[in-house]
Amino acid sequence: MTRKVVDISIEPVTRVAGALAFHTKVDLGVRRVIEAHSVPNFFRGYEIIIRGRDPADAMVLSSRACGVCGAVHMTCSVMAVKMAAGVTPPPLATVMRNMGETAEFIYDNPLHLYLLAGPDYSEIAVSKHNPEIWQMARETKAPHSDIHGFPKISDLMEALNPLSGRLYLEAFEITRIAREAVSLVYGKYPHPSTIVPGGLSTTITIGTFNGYYTRLIKLLDYIKKLVYVWEDLTEFFYKADPMYMEVGRRPLNMITTGIFDDYEVYDGTYENAGK
Repeated sequence: MTRKVVDISIEPVTRVAGALAFHTKVDLGVRRVIEAHSVPNFFRGYEIIIRGRDPADAMVLSSRACGVCGAVHMTCSVMAVKMAAGVTPPPLATVMRNMGETAEFIYDNPLHLYLLAGPDYSEIAVSKHNPEIWQMARETKAPHSDIHGFPKISDLMEALNPLSGRLYLEAFEITRIAREAVSLVYGKYPHPSTIVPGGLSTTITIGTFNGYYTRLIKLLDYIKKLVYVWEDLTEFFYKADPMYMEVGRRPLNMITTGIFDDYEVYDGTYENAGK
């Protein structure tokens, strides 16, 4: 049998943020992809844009690095300026920043899992491209149906269908609630402008805390369901095709410096950043 290997390269038509270039080698003889790469080739260059700018401008510009999680980018920029200027935030400022980041994280999770990545595992996508997996889903009970309310894996997939699925539509409401919680702390979201060295420029009142906690309770209840939805889906796809377990596998080289600063010990200095 004559083996023919072809190269397939696709360049983005427009050079927009996040545009990807694809390169793939396909062995037509055995109908197998033997090599595949995707590379984001759009240079955003925020480090270059803010070079030489006033620190106050740099903090605002850096938050525009992402339209989804801009507050995190601004927080990092503010912390860098704070360390350079030797500014120590009061404890309440650290607490409020932690609260803002908490709400932003909760917003990011359903946005990604249901509105961005979720459709890849929906009934519409799976039944069309992997009908054998869809049939398997129709015959598989969801282990945690007593928590999330979906009897079968196929029910979960149907709920992920874009623009019609229950979980997909519910995510719009949940992300709205989370954005409201972030806005109570940061004044507005996305792209807040109230995170400053030493704290926040928003006015915090008892009403702020009441409004935040009211929303947080709703979000925490939702998170408990979210975890088991994806626990069931993940385990199902591992069984349906063990190759899913190889996705992202690579040598481990990870570090964590923590997320939420302890208001009792955080002093905003570079020397103590790792404590």
